[in-house]
Amino acid sequence: ELSWGRSFSQYVGDGFIPPDLEERLRPLELFEIRREMKAKLRYESGRLTVKRPAKGRGMNQVVTFASNIWNRGYANCAGLCIVFVSVLQRLGIPYCIVSTRSCKEGLPQHAIVQVGFPEATDIKAVNKQATDLWGEYYGKKSEVRRDLETNEPRWVKLFRGLKFTRSKAGSEAAKHKGAARWLWVDPQVKVGYYLHLIKDGYMVQDGSRFSFAMTPEIKAW
Repeated sequence: ELSWGRSFSQYVGDGFIPPDLEERLRPLELFEIRREMKAKLRYESGRLTVKRPAKGRGMNQVVTFASNIWNRGYANCAGLCIVFVSVLQRLGIPYCIVSTRSCKEGLPQHAIVQVGFPEATDIKAVNKQATDLWGEYYGKKSEVRRDLETNEPRWVKLFRGLKFTRSKAGSEAAKHKGAARWLWVDPQVKVGYYLHLIKDGYMVQDGSRFSFAMTPEIKAW
């Protein structure tokens, strides 16, 4: 199921591609796009940015336009998604920005990206390549963390494989996005990392199956 929200499409364009990255665009790996963004942009939650330094004027406005993002060096989740898909658009890669709500109270809507792959894509082969790239870009795939309730140390697996949603031919989603497999990517974090979405109630896990906790809104495609 899906619904339609305020469109972000008008903001997706060349102005949101990192200037130094724009000079050397090629069929980039998603891991590399994310690394370039992390080097240039900090994440900032909420609709309004923090108050400007004393020499500034009042409050910063909603992070929407490219000049705001690159001049200040940070963006909210929507801004990060717009930057990410602007690169995908230039490379001719299908994409979709989705905003979803948490099933937990007090958490804001959160925007993530779906990256389109042909319906006949060999998901196992893609995941095998992603496993190698995770090691190359991020290093360890698991780490020891302490349980918040018991304070006991335990191993946490950071990468469990890429997660895809399928829009089958004839489905409501396929009428708008096309029949394809859609990879979930949150530009705020590492490619293939989903634990925060589950912990914060944006996604639910049932065994090996993942899904949105609430009906998502399509923001751009």
